[in-house]
Amino acid sequence: RNTTTVQGGMDLASAPGIYHTNLVLAGHYLTLSASSQNCSQFIQWNDKEFAEAKEYQVERSYDGADFERIASLPVNGKALHSYTDNNSPQAISYYRVKVLLESGITYYSSVVYSAKSCSEEKVSLYPNPVKDQLTVSMTYKVSEITIYAASGKEFGKWPLNGNNLQVKLDLSNLPAGQYFIRLKDASGGQKAYPVLKL
Repeated sequence: RNTTTVQGGMDLASAPGIYHTNLVLAGHYLTLSASSQNCSQFIQWNDKEFAEAKEYQVERSYDGADFERIASLPVNGKALHSYTDNNSPQAISYYRVKVLLESGITYYSSVVYSAKSCSEEKVSLYPNPVKDQLTVSMTYKVSEITIYAASGKEFGKWPLNGNNLQVKLDLSNLPAGQYFIRLKDASGGQKAYPVLKL
């Protein structure tokens, strides 16, 4: 079963987004995010149970259904791992991580997606994933910032005077999940960037 949530794990028989095995993986969580950076896709995940993991396999899809493995990474001894996909030809790519445990059990993270951006106009969102306050830094003038969920539901809008090249957004009251930050310039042009709320 596929998932639209941003956190996988727990009871495989009831939790959406976790591919079923014959065992219940109690307490296994992997938080995944993806964002476009310098015309590449940056995939990052946080695995609190990394000590039990043997290998991470990064998988990519262009339709959110058919995935292929693009990288196999060993556990680095830390909870935070990342991979940069420099070879995605599509405007939007979907990603998930397959976790191979030392016990022989495997499970999948949830699925996230990212819109590829190769513009010289640079935007930085940090920290991402974010828990409370998100900083948005831009190299061009923006007239409005909007945050919305993957469903399209809008959760906030901030008008700017065009001279703000760095804005801090309080996202502490948002439910955990995948969101998008949409930047609108004076000419009406819009760009969206994914952000993961913990």
